[in-house]
Amino acid sequence: MADSAFSKKPFVDKMQRIGFNVVSRLRHDAALYYLWDGEPTGKPGRPRVKGDKIDFGNIDKSKAVLLDTDESTGQVYALKAWCKSLQRKISLASISYPMADIVYISLLTRT
Repeated sequence: MADSAFSKKPFVDKMQRIGFNVVSRLRHDAALYYLWDGEPTGKPGRPRVKGDKIDFGNIDKSKAVLLDTDESTGQVYALKAWCKSLQRKISLASISYPMADIVYISLLTRT
């Protein structure tokens, strides 16, 4: 588990090249998007990979899984997303504490 300072593309790329997956916190302002689940456009070029931007204050519950935890004060959602700064699909967990208005976002590079 690494600090959010290690969730940078050069570090993650090097770790992936030598066979490691990275588990790290993400910055609170990380640009994260739902994965595209729409129909192909039929146009030439690379297929679309990212959908709408993720609003962690209002997560689309159809695209995330609410994990069962013993914590009665917070909620943990798990989902796959596109991370703009890493330019890759990631698995992430969003841990929110509504009473304190705090959201922690953690990533795992293996999807």
